[in-house]
Amino acid sequence: RRRTRGLPNLRWAVADATRLDGFEHGSFDVVVDKGGYAAVAVGSARAHVACLRAAWHVLSPEGVLLSITLAPPTPPPPFGAAAAAGAPFAVEEAVEVPSTSPGQSVCCYVGKKQLKRAASGRGAPLVGPVAVAKAVPAAADSNV
Repeated sequence: RRRTRGLPNLRWAVADATRLDGFEHGSFDVVVDKGGYAAVAVGSARAHVACLRAAWHVLSPEGVLLSITLAPPTPPPPFGAAAAAGAPFAVEEAVEVPSTSPGQSVCCYVGKKQLKRAASGRGAPLVGPVAVAKAVPAAADSNV
């Protein structure tokens, strides 16, 4: 937060990636996920779909989801299941990028929001929520 003090239009928020209720529908042009959705998917494929649905709802009519995750064996985002759940994306072919770690690579998935009904035509900010996960040591976790 210290590094962003000079950015008055930046607002920090903590939210559940499966339920972005604190944001209006269509309020972001871009949603960036860097490994957060894949971490959620480890526990539940249903939660992974819920993340995609939540992103779909906060994206503007022309919005784009950029999902960055480790390459296989990490499964790709379940865009088909999200579409069946009412959150369709047109998915570009995944781009695999070598990692700085030997033997690993990163996949970038780009999904453009597909509309189910007519667009509102309203503008939206350029950058949306960013999923970030941080491990908490067990000792610090005991007061939760």
